[in-house]
Order: sequence, then C-alpha cells, then structure tokens
Amino acid sequence: MKQSNLGEGADFGGRIEWIDTAKGIGILLVVLAHCWRGLIDNGLMQWTDGLRLLDHAIYSFHMPLFFFLSGLTAGGAVAGRRRKYVFGKIKSVAYPYFLWSVMIGLILMRAGGAANTRFTWSDMLALPWLPIQQFWFLQALFFAQMLKVVAGSNRMTLLAAGVLFIVAALLPNSEATVAVVFHFSLFFALGLTAKHFVARLATYPFPFVALTFGVSVAAALATGRHYTDVVFLPAALTGIALTIRSSTGLSNAGRGMFFSALGRMSMSIYVAHIVAASGSRILLTKMGFAGGPSGYFILCVAAGLIAPITMHLCLERLNLLWVLGLGKRRRSMHTIHIAPAS
Repeated sequence: MKQSNLGEGADFGGRIEWIDTAKGIGILLVVLAHCWRGLIDNGLMQWTDGLRLLDHAIYSFHMPLFFFLSGLTAGGAVAGRRRKYVFGKIKSVAYPYFLWSVMIGLILMRAGGAANTRFTWSDMLALPWLPIQQFWFLQALFFAQMLKVVAGSNRMTLLAAGVLFIVAALLPNSEATVAVVFHFSLFFALGLTAKHFVARLATYPFPFVALTFGVSVAAALATGRHYTDVVFLPAALTGIALTIRSSTGLSNAGRGMFFSALGRMSMSIYVAHIVAASGSRILLTKMGFAGGPSGYFILCVAAGLIAPITMHLCLERLNLLWVLGLGKRRRSMHTIHIAPAS
C-alpha cells in the first residue's frame, strides 16, 4: 500500500510513494554526476567553478541518502527472523553485487582502452574485498545490514556504526574499501533510528531546510576537505533531510510520478547506467559527434536512463527481474475453474 503522508504513526514497511520519489531524485543525481565525471575524465568536458561546487554538493549526500532510506525501511525486520533476513539480503544485495560486477568486469575487459576503468582477471578474483565502479555501494550496504544482524537492536547498531565512522575518519586513505564500508554504515544505522524524526520533517518549512543544507555545504567546502571527511557530515544529513522534504512535498501534491517511477527502477538504473552512458560516449566519439560538451552530456544522460529503464521494463514483463537480482519473482496467478454441479 502506498503512502505519501508522514504522520507520527507512519509505517515505513512495504512500497511507499515518497520513499520511491526520494530514491528517484537520488538516482537521477547519481546518473548526472557520473556522466559529467566520465566526460571530464575523457577530456570532453571541463571543470568549472560552478560545476565543481555542484559536484561536491551532490556527492556530500546522494549516496548517504540511499543508505539512510535502506535503514529506514529495514526497521525491525530482523527481530526474530535473523536467518530469513540474512538469506534475503544475500539474494537481494550480495547476489547482484557479484553477478553485475562479473558482467561489467567482462565488458570492461572487452572494451580495453576505450573504457575509463581498467579491469583484469586479478581484479575479478579480488571482487569479494575490492569492488569495481559503482558496486562498492552494494558491498557496503550488505556490511551495514549484517552489522544490524550482529548488533541486534537499532540503538546498538547505531552505536557500533558510530564507532566505525570514527575509525574510518582516522584512517589515512578515505577511499580504501574498509574506510568506505565503515563510513557509510553510519547512515544506514541513522535510518534505522530516524522514524520519528522523518515523521516530523514534513512540518519543517522547505526554505529553512534548503538554507540549512546550503550553509552546511558552504561550511564544509571552506575546509577544503574531501566529501567523505567528517566535516561533511552536517551536509550529508541536511541533504538527506532536503531530499525527504522535497519528496514528501511532491508526493502530497501528486507531482512526484516521474521521480517515483525512477525510484522503483533505481536498482536497475544503478547497476547499468555507467555501461550505458559510457557505451554511448564511445559510440558518439567514433562517429565524430560534433555536438560539443552539452550535446555529449545530454545524450549520455539519456542513454544512462533510457537503456536501464528499457531493460527493467522488459525483464519485468518477462518476470525475469529476480534472475539478475533486480527485483522479486512475481508468482504466477492460476485461475481456478470450478466445474458446475451435475
């Protein structure tokens, strides 16, 4: 049952309109940022002060948002059903992590020098502890979910995640796998314990939430630190709050259909958008495309959205989303015919 309102008794289990909308906003930001970064890496776009500011603002919160929403919807799902929860996460998180990492890895090896990322058979063997491209998210999310299983209560999970967050801040390499996993676990744990805060958030004036986010980003940028640094924590939290406030407003006004549709397909878009956007960039370059940076960007974003969406809709129609770890298997409905009494 869909919900767009946020009362104190709001239930965050099942499919909820505003959460899908928030995921849709988040996944759109992911695609946009990955597209301009990919084009910049290939010399087809250039950094500007405005673009760099936008990039840092987005990266400060768009991935913490997905961890937070995952924690928010997890709630008490583990209580009394740990084995079922673990097997469920192996199917929905660990399985797609390995499946899509292997598939994308094979594509990268085939692409060779045309791809921004180099990939070898040694990298393939290292996948259990060394993720490639965007698939670090699934690895870190699975760790956070298992932390919840081990810690038990939501409060203990938050305490453990807080300690790990501090450890990550003290590590010399913030982009090391262990640092990333520890860092993002905090946002999952915060989501576990944020039900009442989120229920009240819809009452906060939108301009106030937006201003708070802007001030937080400006303060963090003034330090010159990386967006995974602890100084960006206020920006991450206020960015999450701004997205949720925007999502509830759009859903309540009946204007979030586009974003909620993206949100329902966010897993498919996430795993496939980079290869779709990169493939379009390579094809356009070989064709001698002369549309300039804006033309490349628009077409790469379009490919990064349309190709995964088309894949998702086709697999959904064929009831094959579960095969690729992109959704649940839809049970067939058999019509029961009752013979008339003789």
